[in-house]
Amino acid sequence: MRSRAFRMYMEHVDDRYAFSLPGRKAVILRSAGLYAGGAAIFSLDGHAYVMLGAIGLTAVQENDRIVLSTLKDEEVADEL
Repeated sequence: MRSRAFRMYMEHVDDRYAFSLPGRKAVILRSAGLYAGGAAIFSLDGHAYVMLGAIGLTAVQENDRIVLSTLKDEEVADEL
């Protein structure tokens, strides 16, 4: 998912992105630069994309909406 969606909860310095979601421990990710299979975060055409599982989230489609929810700590490890 494009990291811009989390701009209120994200800090970006050099190749590091820190996500501080409410009620969760901060997650710091280092950008892989270009996409590589399984990359937690990468850049493409000037935009950063983050794997939801890497920041403790999951997405499900409900009718015409995408709903984000938090993963339990043990589920986060399984996502990576």
